[in-house]
Amino acid sequence: MKQFLVILLGISLWGCFAYDPPAQTITIRNNTAFNIVVLISYSDTLNVSQIEKTFGKESVNSFKKITSSENYIKTNSNNDIGLLYWKMSNNYDNKIRIYIFKEEIVQDNNWEFIVANHLYEKISISLNKLKSERWHVIIPQL
Repeated sequence: MKQFLVILLGISLWGCFAYDPPAQTITIRNNTAFNIVVLISYSDTLNVSQIEKTFGKESVNSFKKITSSENYIKTNSNNDIGLLYWKMSNNYDNKIRIYIFKEEIVQDNNWEFIVANHLYEKISISLNKLKSERWHVIIPQL
């Protein structure tokens, strides 16, 4: 009976462990002359709902939250941002997109205005390029 309970307990505990997909940290270096906010996406197009999932509804109202996140990078500094590696490797083109917003643009405008007027830059990077660069990305002068 004791063995049965031990086996039952072992099976129960084994089923409790949730699958945690592999993740990777990407280091982004801001070499611009201004502070930036970055959004990493697997999509080639940017829309407001993607931004709101990460930062909240209104950029102006959530700016304090944004500046305390890993997505806010001061000039001439680095930040590490978590990246779902499995999502990237299953993406149709094995690329990520880094959308870059100047701090003052985010601070002074709502997301609809920013997206509609294309007030951001975009860098596309392949999985192979990221691996060869040891998961480091440098944001050059824009």
